[in-house]
Amino acid sequence: MADASAQPRGVHLVGSAPVASAEALFRLAGPILGRHVRRLPDGETGERLSWILWQYPVLANHPLLEVVAPDPFARPSLPRVRLRAGATGDELVFERLGYADAALASFETF
Repeated sequence: MADASAQPRGVHLVGSAPVASAEALFRLAGPILGRHVRRLPDGETGERLSWILWQYPVLANHPLLEVVAPDPFARPSLPRVRLRAGATGDELVFERLGYADAALASFETF
């Protein structure tokens, strides 16, 4: 069991932050977390704030994938795609998903 009097030694941030931009997150978190954080993600702001939904256009427009009806029992009801008939996962290649571009842009801001 952890010692209740022990002070935290660090902070680990993961995922989205409800702020307007990577710059806003850096300005907000930097002064508060400063010496406690080793890595500061950009907060997946802007179009990436909605988790994987920002990838929907990439998936929906891929020639080996097709859009299928959302699961009516899932909450929230998210759009779905699947491999087209006859396609295999081995053939599925994505040229650009945007993650590297977003990382480079936020690093430049940082």
